Amino acid sequence: PPPPLRCRVALLSGDGRPLTVDYCYKAKSAAWVASDFDAVRHVRSVHATVPFGLAGLAVTWHTAAASEVLPGYGNGLDVSPGVGIAVGLLALVAWVAWLALYGAKVYLYPRKVRKEWSHPVSGCFFALPLVTLVLLALVVSPYSLTLAKVAFWAAAPLSLALSMLKVGEFLFRRFEWEHVSPAWILHPVPSFLSASIGVQLDRVNYRAAMQYWFAFALLSLVVLTWLAFYKALLHRSEYVNQRALLTVLVAAPSLLSSAYVQCWLEPALIPGETNEAFVFTISTYYAVAIGLSLLSTAVLQPQLLPRKFNMSFWAAGFPSASLATALLLNYGIRPGGVSLGIAAAALAAACALQSVLCLQTAAAVLRRGVFVPEPKWAPLSLLRLQHDALRAALPRLMLLVRSAAAMGSSKDAVLCEELEHAWRCIRLAQEQMCKQERQVVFPMFDAHFPQLTSKFGSAHEDLQQAVEDVDSFVRLAVDGDAKAAERCVPHLDLLMDALIDHVAGQDATLTGMRKYMCLELQKQLVRSCWEVMPSSAWSELLPWTVEHLGTSELRARAVHCLVWALPERAQHFGMMLAPRLDAVVWRRLAQQLPEVVPRGEPGWRRYY
Repeated sequence: PPPPLRCRVALLSGDGRPLTVDYCYKAKSAAWVASDFDAVRHVRSVHATVPFGLAGLAVTWHTAAASEVLPGYGNGLDVSPGVGIAVGLLALVAWVAWLALYGAKVYLYPRKVRKEWSHPVSGCFFALPLVTLVLLALVVSPYSLTLAKVAFWAAAPLSLALSMLKVGEFLFRRFEWEHVSPAWILHPVPSFLSASIGVQLDRVNYRAAMQYWFAFALLSLVVLTWLAFYKALLHRSEYVNQRALLTVLVAAPSLLSSAYVQCWLEPALIPGETNEAFVFTISTYYAVAIGLSLLSTAVLQPQLLPRKFNMSFWAAGFPSASLATALLLNYGIRPGGVSLGIAAAALAAACALQSVLCLQTAAAVLRRGVFVPEPKWAPLSLLRLQHDALRAALPRLMLLVRSAAAMGSSKDAVLCEELEHAWRCIRLAQEQMCKQERQVVFPMFDAHFPQLTSKFGSAHEDLQQAVEDVDSFVRLAVDGDAKAAERCVPHLDLLMDALIDHVAGQDATLTGMRKYMCLELQKQLVRSCWEVMPSSAWSELLPWTVEHLGTSELRARAVHCLVWALPERAQHFGMMLAPRLDAVVWRRLAQQLPEVVPRGEPGWRRYY
């Protein structure tokens, strides 16, 4: 496939000189996007969760094999240390692979790296490679304490500096609730890990310094956890792939309990049920409760998670390991059958989860499903999906017209009814899309770049004339006039070419404008599109659009764009869709977007 073509439209300089702020976009063919597999260009910061999770599991096995989890207190599970070393070696291989790929990306594609760094979610993962080295330092400490300390001090200060830099950036950048993510909790996580592991490397000399790491992490965690809960409760993430990041809510309190024990409690002050262990106890049990809540939701409502494996599932890898580590510490401090069973079950669950993630990742890499472009969509994608539906419906209309022309003197009532319905929907779609463009889309685009849509000014009149020409023949063909259907074919060919060219030009404009319009502006545009079209038109066009999109993912995305901008009307959209869609299509859509299920349908929940 041809590579992307960079397009520049000089609109802001009066004399036609190109400016850096001109309207620019890359024209990418669908074939090129589908074949764009590149391990360097498409490696991402979030992929660092793979070695991070494996290194966390290696530390969990290291704790399970320790002769005592704390000086003077109980041991682990009496397992062989070889398991932790094997998992640590796997983590090291993954870590080196990620460093090599991302280092090449920094050199070859620095602009992409800067975009990731400034992204409110992707930018949260840049400290993970450093803290992975901190985790591996603890795994290697029984064999070479000097090497472990060198690795620790090479990574721990840098991870703290990155976390402080990002938290400071939060105070000065302007954010909206759409930008808040549970990934923000990852900023105190490296500091908790450094505080816990530093004390284990040298309890006498490092403990005072590690308390500084702990203090920064604790106070940052309080604020960021509140933000994450508020966002999850009132402003749910519309990107399904980001919902796995909610498992960070398990990692943070687990690490808090582990770091608190190492940094603040003397062994003599941990005799079972004392007040000094209060923070450790409530943090550990809270992490268990949150973990069980997320697990039960994933089991009972799997539609809330991605339907296919993607790398975002690795966000659950490290939290499962950190929870198991905290429960192993709990067993060491409070030995007993119950605490032993819980710790062993948590360790087994963490191992099972990460084993499945490793196998799924290997399969995804072999299928070329990892190092590929991420699907980019937002509320503005609704317009493009409407265009895709129109492109898919036009060949069907041509087939019906040719079938009507071949009828001869006989009249097929079913065929004529299908032809009348198909033409009515396409004509309505063309009229309402043109109305949206004239009254909403073009004015908003031109507000950013004056005269950007001027080339489409006369297209609406030409399209309307072509529609009128075809309409006169279709009306006769519906009445059984085969000759009128035959004469309609060349006019319909012209209309199809004109419509396809028009929506192709619109798609190119949408490709660029997506980069210039923030989420709030895109939601305003979709809300305005809803308002300019009557409800009767939406009742016809929304099911028609969903029916003519090729996959269940695209069908759900089209409805999701509307729900994103108009969440209070989600069940209204469901009332439009449920009676008109095929039963299988509707059931799949309701599973992916349960909030659209209207009153009376199975799965309905009242929207207060």
